Amino acid sequence: MAAELLRRDFTVDAPLDAAWSTLANVGEWPRWAPHLRRVTVTPPGPIGPISSGSLSFRPLGNTQFHVSSYTDSVGWEWVGKILWLTIRYDHRFAEEGTTTRMTWTVSEDGDRRSPLGRVFGSIYARQVDRAIPRLQAQLQSAKRGD
Repeated sequence: MAAELLRRDFTVDAPLDAAWSTLANVGEWPRWAPHLRRVTVTPPGPIGPISSGSLSFRPLGNTQFHVSSYTDSVGWEWVGKILWLTIRYDHRFAEEGTTTRMTWTVSEDGDRRSPLGRVFGSIYARQVDRAIPRLQAQLQSAKRGD
């Protein structure tokens, strides 16, 4: 069981394959997600069912993650620890004509949000809300060929 800390549903002006390939290239996330200092993925390359790695968050510190579920072109979830919380990051994709709907859900293990989970969710929500428009702009720029 997991307690939801934040959920964001949004649309990007890109077909599913372009949205998927951009998000699956996790090592490039710091280009559009300024709350990430650096990201490493093993094995190198796009995220896959056996991927693991590390994320260096501003200002929250570092976490190791591993993919816990993966369905190509549909989504993946990875799990990591931040402080002493076990956090699940779910990334879902749905084709909507020439655009793609994305749903990002961040949850902590347990049946309800802990006080620390609420604080983490609040801080992380602000970071994600800054990153989403940058991702949307990057995908739109790529679509135009900029």
